[in-house]
Amino acid sequence: MKTAFVFPGGGSLGAIEVGMLKALVEQGIHADLAVGASVGSLNGTFYAAKPDIDGVLELEQVWLNTKRSNVFPKNFIYSALGLIQKNHLIKRDALRRLVEENIPVTRLEDTKIPVYVVAMDINTGEEVVFSNGPSIPAILASAAIPMVFEPMEVGRHTLVDGGVLNNTPISIAVENGADRVVILTAGYTCARKEAPKSVIEMAMTSSDYLVHKRVELDLKIYESTVDLRVIPSLCPLEVGSHDFSKTLELIERGYNQAIAWLDAGMLTAKDIVPEVRPIHTHA
Repeated sequence: MKTAFVFPGGGSLGAIEVGMLKALVEQGIHADLAVGASVGSLNGTFYAAKPDIDGVLELEQVWLNTKRSNVFPKNFIYSALGLIQKNHLIKRDALRRLVEENIPVTRLEDTKIPVYVVAMDINTGEEVVFSNGPSIPAILASAAIPMVFEPMEVGRHTLVDGGVLNNTPISIAVENGADRVVILTAGYTCARKEAPKSVIEMAMTSSDYLVHKRVELDLKIYESTVDLRVIPSLCPLEVGSHDFSKTLELIERGYNQAIAWLDAGMLTAKDIVPEVRPIHTHA
């Protein structure tokens, strides 16, 4: 079978994907192509460039070395002006440095397995998928959370986070020949206990719930045409998608979740109906 690993967006929760990926690769399970949106584009491109355990361990170290300031730097003057004069709160300088310093290929076509990076044109609502060309602009475009980061100009497109349209891009994997799609789930299913406290948190939380509904629909659309395998999301999960202080914990929990899933035979079990947990509360 031609297997695709799908790496959804999720901000700091992308660390969960690294733990899941580590479990898969340790067990000798590899992909023939990778698809990513938002932070998943970084994970997917890194894995596509180095699709072995050494590469996964390098990616793990990148995450362990990443702090919130490497993604969401505190610049209150610029952020305040952004609310009035601009269409975003944060310059992408810090994020650009993070990507430039850590992505091991300068062009997407130089990866060892094909990778597909998903973004959205904010002017047209068009889905834009990169599989060749410079890697840095593609990843920055895919990770440009609307209102938070400034859009990325690439060719004729003004691009923002691909997760807005297609955060778990099963469709892209299927269009590019995947027979089996393994989704490394990094999102929420646990309801919040209190309202978001910041603009960034509000924007990311709103996106998370929209994403959840899109995944439910896509699973129903593609379950009869492709072998869909969903590593379950973590539960309970109360780490904010902008919180980079719990990276090690998230990697370890993602790893353990994937190991338990594999040990239960869920990668190869027949007649499995793919599903995601419904949004739920905890006492």
